[in-house]
Amino acid sequence: TVVHSGPDDYLDAEGDLERELAEFLKRICTIDDRRNSAGKILSVFSPSGGSGCSFLAANLAVALAGKHGRCMLCDMDQRRGDQASLLNLKPRHSINDLCRNVQRLDQGMFEQSLLAHESGVHLLAAPQSFTEVQPISAEAAERIMRCARAAFPCVVVDLEDFYHREQLQVLPMCDVALFVLRLDFTSMRNARRTLDYLQQQGVDQQKI
Repeated sequence: TVVHSGPDDYLDAEGDLERELAEFLKRICTIDDRRNSAGKILSVFSPSGGSGCSFLAANLAVALAGKHGRCMLCDMDQRRGDQASLLNLKPRHSINDLCRNVQRLDQGMFEQSLLAHESGVHLLAAPQSFTEVQPISAEAAERIMRCARAAFPCVVVDLEDFYHREQLQVLPMCDVALFVLRLDFTSMRNARRTLDYLQQQGVDQQKI
């Protein structure tokens, strides 16, 4: 029911994930790009924790970097950000550093905040300490996405949720939104509620 009520594509983690992921990459790389040479943005989010969003986002970014030569990975899961650990990187800057100077944020400042991984992934990390966590404005989220799209052929965003203003700001800017859920009762229930909420907020269901 969840699949047929909004999302028009899906991956089954219990199936042949490697083959299905390869086929999925072919499909998203053929999406009509109405933004000329601008990069594509893919977000990954979930209705509940423990669904594997961060793991999927990291591997998807590495796969896209292998295909296109480089890919940006943006960790917007401030409170649980795991991307730096998954890539074994030690960032000196975080997304919060950019947000503190949002009025001065330009392409040069944006690119200096990224940390390169040997795979070709360039990470904009989440804060590494809870004491560094600060609210991200919707304006800052939009500016960061515009800079990312201008600099990279593909951008993968690991979202914290779907209801905070800055997270909801990113979803309409995405070309594809990957909705990750577990096949248990509470996750499926929250998935239905999430899809209803996003539809009410005007998020294009065809992107999911």
